[in-house]
Amino acid sequence: MTQAMPDTAVTAKWSDLEAIEELFMNAADGDPGALAALAEAVRAYPDGCFTEWPSEAREVWHAGADLTWESVAAAGLSEQTVSLVYQFARMGYDSRSFRDVLANAVRFRFSDYSDPAGLLTAFEVHNPDASCQRVARRWDVFVALVPGARCWHSAQGRGIVDCVDALNNDVRIMFRRTLDIPLRQALDTLHVVRNDSPLQRILDQGDGIEGQSTATDDSIKQLVRSITPPTNDSGILKAFLVPDVISEDMFKTLAAPEQDAMVQTAEDGDDASRQRAVAHARSVVELRELFRGVDHLEFTAEDIDNIRSLLTKNAARRDQAERLCETLAVLWQLAGGSDWLVQTLKNVGDTAPCWSAEDLFVRLTDGMRNKILTDHWLAASAPAFGLDRFVALAAGLPYRLWGTVEKVVRQNGGSERDLAQKVTARVSAGDGSCGMLLWLWRRDTDETDTLRDLPALLRALGRPTKGSFIKASKDLRKILIRDEAFHRFLLAGCDTDAAESVVRTINHSAVLDSAEKQAFLVRLVRALPELRPIIEKLTKHARGASGRRSQPQVTSRRSYMQRQRELQKIIQVKIPENSRAIAHARSYGDLRENAEYKAAKEEQALLAIKRAELENALETVRTTDFSEVTQPLQVVPGSTVELELSNGDED
Repeated sequence: MTQAMPDTAVTAKWSDLEAIEELFMNAADGDPGALAALAEAVRAYPDGCFTEWPSEAREVWHAGADLTWESVAAAGLSEQTVSLVYQFARMGYDSRSFRDVLANAVRFRFSDYSDPAGLLTAFEVHNPDASCQRVARRWDVFVALVPGARCWHSAQGRGIVDCVDALNNDVRIMFRRTLDIPLRQALDTLHVVRNDSPLQRILDQGDGIEGQSTATDDSIKQLVRSITPPTNDSGILKAFLVPDVISEDMFKTLAAPEQDAMVQTAEDGDDASRQRAVAHARSVVELRELFRGVDHLEFTAEDIDNIRSLLTKNAARRDQAERLCETLAVLWQLAGGSDWLVQTLKNVGDTAPCWSAEDLFVRLTDGMRNKILTDHWLAASAPAFGLDRFVALAAGLPYRLWGTVEKVVRQNGGSERDLAQKVTARVSAGDGSCGMLLWLWRRDTDETDTLRDLPALLRALGRPTKGSFIKASKDLRKILIRDEAFHRFLLAGCDTDAAESVVRTINHSAVLDSAEKQAFLVRLVRALPELRPIIEKLTKHARGASGRRSQPQVTSRRSYMQRQRELQKIIQVKIPENSRAIAHARSYGDLRENAEYKAAKEEQALLAIKRAELENALETVRTTDFSEVTQPLQVVPGSTVELELSNGDED
């Protein structure tokens, strides 16, 4: 274990595996004394320490804890067990069964909150990419969000909590103007002064430290510990005190003993102090804060050694992926292209989940709201594992980022052709996205012929999309249906049979509705008048087929129940989540330039359409076990058929 424990007696407990096993067994039997002893032991461990323990110790703790969670689930929660669950989350313990217990503990602890599902969503209890330690920090912030609590937001500055609106899952805060911030965003972005803390008392009195010429390390640390979540940024403490309580000069005097250990904000202007702190940073988060607002830093050998150590230590941790990619983006901005940084990226590239898993890479990249930061992150990604791997990962990004991808490819000795070939291979393998196909069409490369594979294009349009990917889907659909230049390209060099195949494919597509099919055919005739006889013949045939005697719509009980569950999920889960996403995006302001808000509203429309479709289907279809099927001369759904095999047997 690399992290020191606060007390020798307690430290021995976690490593005394036989004693720990016995303690867990007693706790699983419901022994209150064992539960209390376990809670006391865990309370003494630092935040996030569990991931630092040797694998043997973690295995013993996992096995014992799982027994305890089963017992807790069976016996029901109490104040004691809820406290134990919280302490486990704080120290970084995680497992599938623990997540369920943690969710129940949140419901129990905040039982007066009227929307427990919304609270669990804000805490991200069931999100595997959010560590349990992060859930515990959100828990701490939520506890501190009481009316009248003072808080600080990086963009809005100081504020006072007015109320937590459980109906809309918002936090109303009085900054210079009153804002409603979505609860999930508030838990991640606010620093709150805890009630009845030393800092709270000083702020209430308006004095208490003025007049002191110096301050002990303990006094400053005590004030910093009044803020949740924990921070080592002296600028946040300064924001609460200056100038209402003390002057800036007085603050500098008071905080002098801590300046080497705490991160200074850009407003302090003390670049030398910031420079010294890089070599002594203890986490990637601290590095990120040190780099905030800085345009240039000269990295010493000591700085580089510490940065390499921190990146290597945290690269393989999935729960640190978001922090890691933001830190690397800013680091590339400050030292991009430096030999030491390129080599460091190569060393950690193979172990970092943010580069080994495409879904995580895409989610992290798409989630960066600062375009400059995104550009630097993509620029740092290419040297980490080579151009081929970068192109393979970048092909899954939203279309809006492809301009940056092209730039990075060129900077690393590649070309658009390399990107086009990788895209073509994915499309041919059935893994093409709307963004890929849209890029091929607008770049007009040799690989554009891939777009003549109409089934592949329709498959891409039929894939569910959300967020930043919706616009590419809409643009590609518009090109397919309304762009006469695309229609000429699609049928260039086609004979009559090939043209007829295209029309049939469109007519039978489940991706397009009847109005879209009609619009496509009208524009196809306008672009290529010679196709009119084919289109009229196929359209007449389709009308004749639709005029046949309709059969009643029936389905199995299993299929009917599956649709019911899907509708229930849309109504109870997806629509509320979408409503919260709209509220979250609205908090960013100026909706005209708010891509997140537009995407959320588009998803709202899609959910409404899907809900209507399912409700209509459930009303018009009837369930059957096919027992009434009595067609003696036809094979229809529900028939029992006798097969005579070639060897004379019958089935």
